[in-house]
Amino acid sequence: MARPGTEVRELFEFARQECTKRSIDFSYAENCEIGHSMGQRPGHEEPVVHPFNSTALEPNMVLAIEPMFMMPDEYYHLEDLVLVTDNAPQVLSKTRWDIGEIFTFE
Repeated sequence: MARPGTEVRELFEFARQECTKRSIDFSYAENCEIGHSMGQRPGHEEPVVHPFNSTALEPNMVLAIEPMFMMPDEYYHLEDLVLVTDNAPQVLSKTRWDIGEIFTFE
């Protein structure tokens, strides 16, 4: 989703839809951000990924995508750095484990 021309609110909506499909409680994130730009200075920068931000992504933007999920007995705060390129987005962070395991339900 993190491609040039995509509005950051579309990233938020995608996360909401994916949580709904998997019966994951997204209410914690509903009224806050799930990510932000990084690069010029420490901390959160614009564009902030929330449901009301129509800023279009541009090549060379770096986003910290950090959704938070509430599961029945667990709280998850995931974070990946993503580089927007002219082609496919590039994940810059190195994950130590497969986050897909979190979303596997029996």
